[in-house]
Amino acid sequence: MQLNQLRYFWQVAEMGSFSRASVHLRVTQPALSRQVRLLEEELGVQLLYRDGRGARLTDAGRDLFDRSIKLFRELDEIKEAIVARGKAIEGEVTIGVPPSVGTVLVPQTLMACRDRYPGLSVKVIESSSIAALEEWLIAGQIDLAVVNGAAPVSRSLRLVRLLSEKLFLVGPADAPVARPEGRPLPEVVALPLVLARPPHGIRMLLEAACAEQGLTVRPRFEVDSVAVMKELVALGAGFTVLPFTVIRREVEEGRFGAEEVVSPVIRRELLVATPGNRPPLPRVQAVEQLLCEEALTLRTTFGAPCDRVRGAAQVSLATG
Repeated sequence: MQLNQLRYFWQVAEMGSFSRASVHLRVTQPALSRQVRLLEEELGVQLLYRDGRGARLTDAGRDLFDRSIKLFRELDEIKEAIVARGKAIEGEVTIGVPPSVGTVLVPQTLMACRDRYPGLSVKVIESSSIAALEEWLIAGQIDLAVVNGAAPVSRSLRLVRLLSEKLFLVGPADAPVARPEGRPLPEVVALPLVLARPPHGIRMLLEAACAEQGLTVRPRFEVDSVAVMKELVALGAGFTVLPFTVIRREVEEGRFGAEEVVSPVIRRELLVATPGNRPPLPRVQAVEQLLCEEALTLRTTFGAPCDRVRGAAQVSLATG
């Protein structure tokens, strides 16, 4: 199976027409038809239905089309990686992040990217599901993701430690939530809580800590949106548990009170994940480095509530 035959087939399927594909590829239509026919003969299956309205995929053709997308993406990445050695960082990078991370790390990272790499375009996709982020990474739909270390992580991913944060009990400004000694976990779960649903990373951390002490988490409200969660707290509907960086602004403005969850102290560890089956492209490495730099800034600014793991060492995949 020749690569040019596969590319010709893919272009016809993408455009739904031999004539349009021939114009795009700058080859004659008879030559294009012949190459696709040779591919079908080699594979022993019909790949396209040809009719007066154009060309449509058969079931076998759909399977080949879907598989070829990943192949062409990897070929483009190989080319880009080699070419980029002598050129500026440019192109497009897609990041996947949990909602509670987006407001903390992403804005300043994007601003730094704008200043340092003006030819680089960054897209951000939010999902509270670590499984979804992993699936998108492996499928090549996103280039890197920030994931919570509390969730099981695929061994096929390359992981880099990013940030370690303590969790805080958060309440409205008029609630007594400011004890310097912190709030013991049994007292935290006895309060009316507004939490995300499992398998949200912070919820999993809280559930695990409670399980060790024989406690049960029964939230008043379950909300996956961090923005809605914080608004319910501001309205007095209950309390929530979040890293300090997520509610820093509201605390500074006097809208929220916050105290550390203790007995035990609970930490959220954030990791940067990239596919482990191929080396990261220079543009992806550049964004990863900017994320690490922003994490270091947070650690320097907030010290105690936000402790960065020293360095950006790769996590042993044996730890999951």
